[in-house]
Amino acid sequence: MLQEEKETIDIFDKLCRQETLGFSIMEKLMYKPVWECEGERFSEFECFFLIMIGDHPGITVNDLQRMWGRTQGAVSQRLITFEQRNLVAKRKCETDRRRTELLLTEKGKHICDVVKALKWQHAKDAVDVLVEHGYSYADIQKGMEMYQVLSEYGDECRRRVWEEE
Repeated sequence: MLQEEKETIDIFDKLCRQETLGFSIMEKLMYKPVWECEGERFSEFECFFLIMIGDHPGITVNDLQRMWGRTQGAVSQRLITFEQRNLVAKRKCETDRRRTELLLTEKGKHICDVVKALKWQHAKDAVDVLVEHGYSYADIQKGMEMYQVLSEYGDECRRRVWEEE
């Protein structure tokens, strides 16, 4: 192993393990705990649900549970709250009556659109900060490519661990 390669790995490892306020640096990337929208507050967890249901009308609780990696109970509780807030509606699948599909209400669609716009602006602001610090758009894109590769590697590691148990 080349010295430069080892130093790069050591620095990256240290960065990934560094904790501030209980989060690793990697967990803090682009993290915003609460989104304010139309006078309501939404957590990252809730934003994920709204966007996934909005982007995939007819998605099921099981689909959301697999995507987010939370228990079915946690997903169901969030959906009950969303129904009470008139953001999500349930319907029985026409081809398989055992399957319950999730849809956004009109209010849910509006909130989802606003949340997406807020998140896009947050991403733009982050890119602007990187550019201000001297990174080119090509640098930023390469960084995102590296992040994607590492994310996929992490997903594969998690799959292997869960399959072994």
